[in-house]
Amino acid sequence: MKKWQFDPRNLERLTPLKIAENLRMLRTYNYICQREIAELLNLERSTYTYYETGKIHPSLSSLMKLALLYNVTTDFLLGMPPKENSKGSKKRK
Repeated sequence: MKKWQFDPRNLERLTPLKIAENLRMLRTYNYICQREIAELLNLERSTYTYYETGKIHPSLSSLMKLALLYNVTTDFLLGMPPKENSKGSKKRK
């Protein structure tokens, strides 16, 4: 088994966090106001507004709740690129 090693060239492929823009996009797509999301998360509306403006990042538990609410992965909320399937999955007939 090949041991994993850190390769600094992989950092070049990373994109900056896109939490703020993804949260704003999902909320507006679903026609939900910031106040409603804040209430669901037991937050002040201003705190949730800071999430969408990027002034602060949601806690891990809030990030997980948001992923469940929107039925997306936390990776999606963070802006991570989709993983390539290393095993080359093929659909069975």
